[in-house]
Amino acid sequence: MKLKMNYIKALTVKEIMDQEDTQKLEAPELKVSEDKPEMNREFREFAIMCNLLPLCQLILWFFPGVNVLAPLIFWRMKRKDHPEFDETAKEIINLQIIFFICKLIAIGLCFVVVGFFMIPLLFIVWIFFIILPVNKIVHGERFKYPFMIRFIK
Repeated sequence: MKLKMNYIKALTVKEIMDQEDTQKLEAPELKVSEDKPEMNREFREFAIMCNLLPLCQLILWFFPGVNVLAPLIFWRMKRKDHPEFDETAKEIINLQIIFFICKLIAIGLCFVVVGFFMIPLLFIVWIFFIILPVNKIVHGERFKYPFMIRFIK
């Protein structure tokens, strides 16, 4: 059986430079869409941090309301420095207030057994609404929660 071998020609640096001079490479223009403004890095960091702060409730489970207080304190510290962060943080705090109220209702319904089914379901939805906005912000998109009651405007 005859093997056919293909040899790769090793190019010298001078040959590569000559090829680059003869071929003009033009980079494609990057267009930023007008409907999605560019988020600056600091805003993204603050928004991600504020979205992840409610997870402190998992560590400090014996303090009720940490999921509301942690982003609220962070928002109070950073809202004057970054006006665009103000709206995002209000959304997060409103969501955490709604989940806190739902958690209290589910605990109250444990006396009629329905709450035992609501608590795990509420936990899964809560985690989902923490991870989804973080994913959107990492990819440079703004996230607005659907069907939100605005306690803080």
